[in-house]
Amino acid sequence: MLNYPSLELNQNNYLKARWRKEYRYGYKLKLYKLKIDDLTCLPRKNRYIKDIELGKELLNPIVVCKLTKNQWNGPVIGNIPFRDKTLAKFLSDGYCYVVSRGNKRIISAKKMGFEYIDGYVLDDMKDTLSLGERIENNFFKLARRYPEKFKNSVPPPFGY
Repeated sequence: MLNYPSLELNQNNYLKARWRKEYRYGYKLKLYKLKIDDLTCLPRKNRYIKDIELGKELLNPIVVCKLTKNQWNGPVIGNIPFRDKTLAKFLSDGYCYVVSRGNKRIISAKKMGFEYIDGYVLDDMKDTLSLGERIENNFFKLARRYPEKFKNSVPPPFGY
C-alpha cells in the first residue's frame, strides 16, 4: 500500500504536497506516497479543487485513517468510517485506508491523471479527525487572509 518504489522512475503521475511537514499540531507524522486507487474515499460529483487542476500542485498532504474491519464496522467519528459501508476497499494487508480530509483533492488528482498522492496515515479515528480539521482550518484561514494566493481554494462564506 505505502511507498511504492516505482515513483522515482515516473514523477509525472505523482502529486506531491508543497507543505510536507513531519510535525504538525503536536503530531509526529510520516509522509507516505499513496496509490490513489487503493484509497477508500467519498465520491463527490462535480466537486473539484481548481488549484490542483490549474497549478498541478497539492498544498497539504491528504489525511488518511488506517482501519481494520472491526473499526470500519464500528462507530463513526467525524466522517470516518463513511456511512456508506459499500465503499470500503480492504487491501492485502487487511486494512482499509480511508481518506478523511482530501476527498475532493483525490477527485481532482484522478481527473488530472495522477496515480499517487502525498498523505499522512494515522491509526486512530479521533486523531485523524483532529489533525485533518486543524490542517483544513489553518488552510482556510490563510486562504481568506491571502485570497490572491489561494483564489481558487477559498470556500463560500457560509461553509463548503
